[in-house]
Amino acid sequence: MKNILLFSFLIIVIISIFFSSPTSALATSEAAGHGGGYLKEMVFKIINFIILVGILAYFMRKPVKKALKERKENIEIALEEARRAKEDAERKYQEYEERIKEVDREIEEIKRSAKEEGEMEKERIIAQANDMAKKLKKQAEWMAEQELKQAKAKIRKEVTQATIELAEKLLVQNISKEDQKRLVKEYVEKMGAL
Repeated sequence: MKNILLFSFLIIVIISIFFSSPTSALATSEAAGHGGGYLKEMVFKIINFIILVGILAYFMRKPVKKALKERKENIEIALEEARRAKEDAERKYQEYEERIKEVDREIEEIKRSAKEEGEMEKERIIAQANDMAKKLKKQAEWMAEQELKQAKAKIRKEVTQATIELAEKLLVQNISKEDQKRLVKEYVEKMGAL
């Protein structure tokens, strides 16, 4: 930055000298009464210009070269940084793309797994319900059989009781005292044999 300010100041001074020299030389030659020096004036301008270019080239060569070199290096550094930043951005972009793909795969896997688990749970619940229905049916059949057996036993008992009562009535009406004694005797003998 300091070199650029020095360079600018030097250019302004040299340009000021360049433009002021021919004018003062022209003014002096006309004041002295020499009016025919157009060629002379042109030669002075060319010499002044060559001197100016030489001085500028001498003093400005190193700062300009240095400034251009620094500018070139800065541009190269900036390009390298931009290239690295681009590579980093592309790498991060690829990483994010991979992460997104991985997340999508995980989501699909979770959906598939949840669906499979749901189907398995559904099958398990259906199987459990079928087992429960079979057990309830068997239990109901067993209970119905038990009730049927109890009802049959109760009916048999009632029929037997009614038959006994009817038989007693018939026996009492139709049996004689001798038959009664004989039956009691047979019954006692059978009981004694046991």
